[in-house]
Amino acid sequence: MKVFQSYIQLEVKQDYAAIYGLLSSRFKRELEKSIQVTSANGYSRARLSSETQWSEFRIISLVRIRGSFKLTAEAKAEESGTIDNVKSTYYLIREHGTWKIDRWDY
Repeated sequence: MKVFQSYIQLEVKQDYAAIYGLLSSRFKRELEKSIQVTSANGYSRARLSSETQWSEFRIISLVRIRGSFKLTAEAKAEESGTIDNVKSTYYLIREHGTWKIDRWDY
């Protein structure tokens, strides 16, 4: 999925403002409610305040679910010098003709 490939590249570069554009409108509303993020710059500031850096993404599975996709991936997460392999599930939906990331679970 092109949206996920773009996400991986942007995540590794820590280009969080660009990642904000890949998120669904539902996900953006959730960010507004939970952490008061309402813009790409706000999302970038919130993500940069976290010490976690992600790299070496590997897609494990991709399953189609009623017009959307559930993608499971593993990546290296480094925080405060500690590196862990983290498995995450991403949910991709089509919104106004474009694939978007609707949520992820770690």
